[in-house]
Amino acid sequence: MDLKTQSINGVKWTTFSTVFKAILQLIQLMILARFLDKSDFGILAILMLFVSFSQVFVDFGIGKAIVHYQNISRRELSTLYWINILFGFLTYFILFFISGFIADFYNEPLLSGYINLIGLVLIIQSFGLQFDTLFQKSLSFNIIAKIEIVATTVSFMAALLLVFNGFGIFSLIYPIIIMASIKALLLIFFGLKNHKPQFIFKVREILKYISFGSYSVGNAVVSNISAQMDTILIGKFLGTEILGVYSILKELILRPSQIISPIVTKVAFPTMSKVNNDLKTVKNMYLKIINYVSSITFPIYIATIILAPEIISIFLGDKWLDGVFIFQILAIWAILYSIGDPVGSLVMAVGKPQVEMYWNSTRLFYMPLIIYISSFWGELGIVVGMLIISILLYIPAWYFLVFKLCGATFKEYFNSSFKALYISVIVGIIVYISIQFVPNILYIKLSFGLILGAVLIFFLNKYLNRDFYEAMIGMVRR
Repeated sequence: MDLKTQSINGVKWTTFSTVFKAILQLIQLMILARFLDKSDFGILAILMLFVSFSQVFVDFGIGKAIVHYQNISRRELSTLYWINILFGFLTYFILFFISGFIADFYNEPLLSGYINLIGLVLIIQSFGLQFDTLFQKSLSFNIIAKIEIVATTVSFMAALLLVFNGFGIFSLIYPIIIMASIKALLLIFFGLKNHKPQFIFKVREILKYISFGSYSVGNAVVSNISAQMDTILIGKFLGTEILGVYSILKELILRPSQIISPIVTKVAFPTMSKVNNDLKTVKNMYLKIINYVSSITFPIYIATIILAPEIISIFLGDKWLDGVFIFQILAIWAILYSIGDPVGSLVMAVGKPQVEMYWNSTRLFYMPLIIYISSFWGELGIVVGMLIISILLYIPAWYFLVFKLCGATFKEYFNSSFKALYISVIVGIIVYISIQFVPNILYIKLSFGLILGAVLIFFLNKYLNRDFYEAMIGMVRR
């Protein structure tokens, strides 16, 4: 099977898995948002902040190093496997030790126990990390997809069972642990068929992978801190209830990017890595990724701005409607976020993780100040501040993260997403005008707007964004 066929197959399986997971998780969110308090989601946001940050040290960039280097021995893989597990245990015990300080920082005494419980995910995941990486490296996304579908389904059923039986915040915590456990077990089961780690621990043999990973870790640490600065400060200064509102709205608005980006980038990174000696090919692949991502996400976010009240009411319930304006501003911010997200695949594919690390390091100097100042105007101030910064950094981000790495000119970079923006704005205007003549009934108004928008998007892409249109049609036919 050639590289193109493998990539297409990978996209199909990853698409199916990602969409399936997203639908289940969205249904889960719709139900839990109606049963749980806003503060419960605020506490979950804090928990996931520290878990996701800790996961960086468990992987230590080793997974990306394994994908990047095309020739790697079984002895090296074995050593790297046990290092991942060692890091998993060490990271958990460090998190366990500082959990009390975290609880004191947020003035939430129960946080310590919650952190110690959900932190077990770090140990559980470490046993399956390498197998997941090897499946990605070999473009065996069908196996990963099937595993994730099973794990997500069981986790979903557990969440519903728990919330209907009054388990409160544990309805959010236990499903995460269950999902991690099932995924790890299945990865081990299928992974051992092709690779059985030996009891080898030769650190000298894998120093280059550790060195490569160290840049990735440094980048991930810096990126996590800067990206989660809003969560850190809102939880500290505005309380868990406001954090709960903010985190849920942000999660809902980012859901399209969280669906689309993994579909493309999970396949793009190993694919671009295989041709990383041909910079022109890498550039063309990356620009196509931006075009495809923006062509899907931009219309969704424009629709979100127009239909925000209806979307919140249906997906979260009426008690969340006071966040409509925040939701709309987040949608504008998410447009820029969605086209910036795939840059990580480009950085890693060309083997220069330090570039992204240096870029993200600069954010540590201005992001805390901006978010802290904007927090005086509540969560609204924070989202406006995030939007302004994203707009101001559009050109610098292109220069340092795209032009310097693959040589794409600003015109090429801008044009890769301009067609999607142009089409989305036109459709948005037409839909906005059209729904004014539709009866103000929740589901009718939303359905009419989405169907009309989808039809217009289809035909406009056919004539104005032919490359994206043919790629999508081709994938469906295959």
